[in-house]
Amino acid sequence: MIVSHLDDVRVEASRSLDRKLDYRCPVCDEEVTLKAGPKKVAHFSHKAKSNCTHGVGETIWHLNAKSNIAKYLRNEGYDVELEKPLGNRRADLFAFHPDKGSLVYEMQRKCIGREIYSRTSDLLRYCDKVAWVLPWDVTLVDGGNRAVATYMLNALFSNNKAPRKSSVRFYDHKANIVYRCAKAPWMLYKEESYNEYTGESYGGYEYTSKRWCELSPIQTWELT
Repeated sequence: MIVSHLDDVRVEASRSLDRKLDYRCPVCDEEVTLKAGPKKVAHFSHKAKSNCTHGVGETIWHLNAKSNIAKYLRNEGYDVELEKPLGNRRADLFAFHPDKGSLVYEMQRKCIGREIYSRTSDLLRYCDKVAWVLPWDVTLVDGGNRAVATYMLNALFSNNKAPRKSSVRFYDHKANIVYRCAKAPWMLYKEESYNEYTGESYGGYEYTSKRWCELSPIQTWELT
């Protein structure tokens, strides 16, 4: 977790904080420890005997994504709250801009199947847009300008089922780059070559067809 409570005030983890203060988990109110070593983004961790699952198992990818996307949005003029409770959900990142409205970024490393529909719909009750950030585990084509769609990307780009006002990003934590991801037509894979077909739906395409997405990078390191 990146956010804890200190005397009932929300505090974001930072290497400049005093490690001896009484930081508390915002979910269970147990004491947590500030971790601020050189290899990971500064964060808070439960004591060894805690049964609370909040923040447990967060990877370097997840922590870096939250921290660096927050920096990017703040430099774009957004007010940002990390790990913000929204109804029965806890958003990884909630951002508000007086001219652009509110948005939620959700970092999702593991495929959650159809649950992505209900999560997105729940979050859209509290914000204008939801962006799902997926790990940079993609197959690139056309010199890196397009990528094969993952299951969750296909789900969110479905014309019939997807909640409106949802989008997808990819995050490469090693290069610290976020990629915008735009819907692209279905393509047919055949004999190790790619042939592009256009159309409004999947109908008429062979089962080997795949959806692709157009990529455009946001270089977050320039804003850290």
